[in-house]
Amino acid sequence: MPSPFPGMNPYLEQEDAWHDFHEHYCVMVSRAEIRPRAELWPLSLQDRLPIIPIPLRPPDPDVVLDIQAVLHPIYDRARYQTYVYDGEPEPPLSPEEADWARQFVPPQTKEPA
Repeated sequence: MPSPFPGMNPYLEQEDAWHDFHEHYCVMVSRAEIRPRAELWPLSLQDRLPIIPIPLRPPDPDVVLDIQAVLHPIYDRARYQTYVYDGEPEPPLSPEEADWARQFVPPQTKEPA
């Protein structure tokens, strides 16, 4: 698929350079002063979420956000584990990703009749 922002990042638009980029995930930070360009952190499902800079308005410096550290308590407090594992993931996982992900899926328990 061609970039929705032609010329934004020719490297990403070269399919042979990042042939599997769109099969994975990325974190994006868009700084007002450089738009439409953005900073990208590509990652796979197995990767730890990155620690990224979050821009503030000048003259304040960037703040550091550890996405993984923020996500874990939110996931636990929101009790996602009680309903997030129903059905198949969307988009579907590759066979390798599915094998890796099984270690995190709680065993299915039968509801009492």
